[in-house]
This record gives sequence, structure tokens and C-alpha cells, in this order.
Amino acid sequence: MDKNIIDIFWKKRSAEGKGRWTDENLLGYELSWISEHAPPNAQILDLGSGPGELSCSLLPTNGKLTLVDKYPDFLKLAPIAPNIRKLCCDVLEFDDTERYDLILIFGVVTHLTEKEETQTYQKAVKLLSRNGTLIVKNQVSSGEEKTVSGYSPSLKQDYCGRYPGLEQQGQRLNRVFSDVKIIHYPEQFNPWPDTRHVAFVCKN
Repeated sequence: MDKNIIDIFWKKRSAEGKGRWTDENLLGYELSWISEHAPPNAQILDLGSGPGELSCSLLPTNGKLTLVDKYPDFLKLAPIAPNIRKLCCDVLEFDDTERYDLILIFGVVTHLTEKEETQTYQKAVKLLSRNGTLIVKNQVSSGEEKTVSGYSPSLKQDYCGRYPGLEQQGQRLNRVFSDVKIIHYPEQFNPWPDTRHVAFVCKN
């Protein structure tokens, strides 16, 4: 995986003020079921948050949110509020003494190696509160793991991403968490023939 392509891609995207590239319908779908995992007074951690569109919408009135992203231009776009903390840091280097009721890792795995993916799960399990939930969401390959690299006509720049096989990603999570449930996104959100949107809801 070419990390240089990934870094250039996100630097450009953050400088242009572009966070999520999914539409409002997908955001609404995610909020409809993820919100049940954000109880009142929830401490939420969003790793690889971008501007935090999803996690800021989930934040309860009395809760607290920590946004972690490597690119400062993304964090500048996030709301400013007393209960929102912004940390400019690589997900792989992040550590904290806080414990969280909900941790989100959305769209991050696509840009991690398999080893880095496992390390991120191991980090997350240590940051969860006793009854906390980790939700990992990304696109998975419909078959074996695949990596794409090169110019993307739809994104109009070079792009690189790793799409894990569904079974293999589930196995990696099951080595760290005792309870892993898979959420398959509706077909309307899966226009590509060889990848699908999937979320893993993980607890211990």
C-alpha cells in the first residue's frame, strides 16, 4: 500500500474542506442505528474523524466527544464547543487515559495495513469503558482482500485503498473482542460490484 498516495489524497481533500463523500441518506441511515450505542452522558471517541459530521450528530447534550485526525484542516471544520475536544494526531500514535462508551473507526481501515488494522483494534479495546462499544465501518471486498492504487476518474486524483475480505476482517476483530456483530448496509448504498459497506459492532 502506497502511504504517500494516501497522505497526498487526504491533505488535498482536507484543504478543500471535503470530509465525507457519502450523501445525506447514508448519514441518516448510520445515525438511525448508531445512536442507540450513544447513551446520555456518553464519552465518544472518533478515530480518524475528519470534520466529525457523524460523531458530532451523535453527541448527546450532556456527553463529550474527542475527535482525532491527522489532518488539521479537517479539525478546523469541526464544531467548536466545550464538550468537543480536537486532537491532531495519527490514529496509530493516539493514546489516552480516558475511557470511552463509544469508539468509532469509520473509513480508516481502508488506509491501514493489516498489521496496523490489528494494532488499532488492540488500542481501541484498551480505551473502551467496561460496557463500551466499538463500531468499525468500512468497505469490504465481496471476495478476497483487494488493494486498488492509481488514478481515480471519479475522485479526479490518485487514490490508494485496501479493502479487507469480510470474513478476514471479522476474524481479526474476533481475536480482540468477545462479541462482534456485522451490520450489512442496504443495497442502495452499495453501487459497486466488488465492494460493500459493512459495520462491525464490537463489545467485550
